[in-house]
Amino acid sequence: MKKLFLLTLILASANATAYTRIASLNLCIDQILLNWVAPQKIASVTWLSADDHYRRAPLPEGVYLNRGRAEELLRLQPDLVLVGQYGAQRAARRLRNLGIKVMDIPDAYSLQQLLQQLDALQSALGELPRLKVEKQQLQQLLAKPEAPAQATALIL
Repeated sequence: MKKLFLLTLILASANATAYTRIASLNLCIDQILLNWVAPQKIASVTWLSADDHYRRAPLPEGVYLNRGRAEELLRLQPDLVLVGQYGAQRAARRLRNLGIKVMDIPDAYSLQQLLQQLDALQSALGELPRLKVEKQQLQQLLAKPEAPAQATALIL
């Protein structure tokens, strides 16, 4: 049993370093990569991340800005492509058909769904320190008993 646990632990930690060329086809995922992943591992983010209005972290030098097309990512030879639940599905399908590992990251519309999104990111990217902290903070928030909802304003 201990050997199985140790093997699982080794494989999980290897996942974080397994991907050396990560690409994103989603603006929100771009921001996660730019904030949480070592710059030298980021092969590409969407062109929207070059806009100061959207970007929340510096763009690494030499990162390719994609427009969500499989053809442009193919020549970058990523070993992992992260895609949102709804956007760039044609490119994601084409990349999968060509043997590129593509992982769908679900959208989050609630705190519980955000926890699922962080789980999916952890599954894709491994144990990243910032991801671990964010996930722990969210779990603590979700563990608190809910206060009864009270309306402080009513707009008709």
